Amino acid sequence: MGRKYKANRPQYYSGIKQRKKKRYFFLLLLIPVLVIGTVLIIRASERYEIITESPSENAIIDVPPTPAVLSDDEGYKEEAFVSKPTAFEYSDPDLFGFRTYIMNAGEEVSTFDRDEVIRFKSKDEFTSLTGITTYRGDNYRSSGSSGDAMIETGDMQILWSKKLPEFPLSGPAEGTAQPLIIRWPADVMETMTFKTAKKGKVQLTEVIFADKSGYVYFIDLDDGEISRTPMPTIAYSEGTPSLDPRGYPLLYVGQSLQQDGNVYKSRYNYFYIFNLITGKELYRFGSSSVEPFSDSKWQGYGASPLVYDDRVLIPGESGILYTFKVGAEFDLEAKKVLINTEPDLVKYKYENSVTGYQEDFDEPGEQNAREIKSGTTGSLAGYKDYVFLSENSGFIQCIDINHMELVYAVDIKGNGDFTLSIDEDGFDENRFYLYSGTRVEFDDGEKDNEEQKSTTTAYFRKVDGLTGKILWENAYECLESRQFRGGISDACVVGEKGLSEYVIYSVVLEAESSSTKIFCANKSNGEIVWDTEIFAMSESSPTAVYDKQGKGYIVFCDSNGHLHLLDGQTGEAVNRIVLEAGADGSPVIYGNKMVIHLANNSLVCVGLE
Repeated sequence: MGRKYKANRPQYYSGIKQRKKKRYFFLLLLIPVLVIGTVLIIRASERYEIITESPSENAIIDVPPTPAVLSDDEGYKEEAFVSKPTAFEYSDPDLFGFRTYIMNAGEEVSTFDRDEVIRFKSKDEFTSLTGITTYRGDNYRSSGSSGDAMIETGDMQILWSKKLPEFPLSGPAEGTAQPLIIRWPADVMETMTFKTAKKGKVQLTEVIFADKSGYVYFIDLDDGEISRTPMPTIAYSEGTPSLDPRGYPLLYVGQSLQQDGNVYKSRYNYFYIFNLITGKELYRFGSSSVEPFSDSKWQGYGASPLVYDDRVLIPGESGILYTFKVGAEFDLEAKKVLINTEPDLVKYKYENSVTGYQEDFDEPGEQNAREIKSGTTGSLAGYKDYVFLSENSGFIQCIDINHMELVYAVDIKGNGDFTLSIDEDGFDENRFYLYSGTRVEFDDGEKDNEEQKSTTTAYFRKVDGLTGKILWENAYECLESRQFRGGISDACVVGEKGLSEYVIYSVVLEAESSSTKIFCANKSNGEIVWDTEIFAMSESSPTAVYDKQGKGYIVFCDSNGHLHLLDGQTGEAVNRIVLEAGADGSPVIYGNKMVIHLANNSLVCVGLE
């Protein structure tokens, strides 16, 4: 049974020690002005010292005690009035000391009203294209597969493998590294330049992969052959790019690694838009040193961009949420695609009791960049007028994207570097849910005693999308490691068809097994239906594939090079094959074929039978 959420009371500043009552009373009577001034000076001085030493303790907020178990109604407005996302008593951003800021076209503003409203449709209407155009397929981040498979025996065989150039890294890297698969419409194909052998194909299904080496590779899904010249993008990426869901020949990709492979620095990182007709860069934004609107020194764009209705939305690793209008125009006959190369960037940033507050660190008249726990490599999920962000300071944020306003914040008690998934309620069209996981930080290198391995609690939760109420949670003690990041891996499977009652997720470095386990939980109450131990580490997320009858299977890749096919109803192994190396990212599935990026920098295609 999923454990009901039990919130801990937030930390507070320790106040200035009370002086003796008699002395206070006497002084207040005789020299009130002097004493008040003295108290204010001492208070400001002590507060500055505490904040600079430990920014996690800088919330001066009066928080009511959270009950051990929230009842169905406690802290909520009446159900009839909750028809859109609304904060309740325990998801009020003020509870956690949130402050938010908006910058529009280079000017900081107090309010924002988008000229053209963004309103996400359902996940099934995200794109008219056939394939996977972004991380987990749509604005709900719900699926890594496209189309139904014809599975009879469950046998798997390697169809092709394509070795890519090696790229050295100076430390542990992480990223979704999911390929894209797109079946191009014939008229769009006519605008692009392909290898001679591919020009005659009526329709081409391409695998598109943005590599760490700064190139985008295009491969024919049918035979594994290069379908067009690799595109030098300058974007050294370990994340997942996005294609324009309208079918425009545009690729959106963020840079999350330096050219020298140093994972401990992030200078010269940018976000790019590339023209797939010419293979040329159309636009970039970023900074050669530090994002000027951010309070963090770290910079990167590891999330998969959410592209919708001519708008780009991407959270940066610096703690900034960026949005802008592309202004794309695609002329099929002229074989040209144009965009606005000087769009007005709208930026949203936040501070809270975990990140600290800028004025507590700056010298008068100066703004010094600082390392704070904000930002994420997790990708945005979008629902109607709202986007949902899980970020490093330990909160889920619900943001009104048309006003860039924080609606509610959920304290998830851990690192939220995770891509949320949205699940609609099958009985009430106004209700929806979020599935959330927390991650474990890499070992800092100082914990060498094997008998005293440190653990961190990781949580998987179901959250009410309208209010931020945590409906249930499952907790796992996970080990810290220098090589693998423990906790709930990048994303979950929101079950559909024959798995519609379940949500499936993987837990890396669970302390009991010191390896990886896959869990299937009942959506309604979090009860574990089955779990399967994978005797290896993993940097991949589980992915579901369904046959024509709706029977669901789970595909999972581990770091030892094993590809597992599990029965989604029972967790029992259907088949397992050995790949040439461990997986370096999440698989993507198109019909009966899956493509996976491996740690030896190869792309491999596996067929299901």
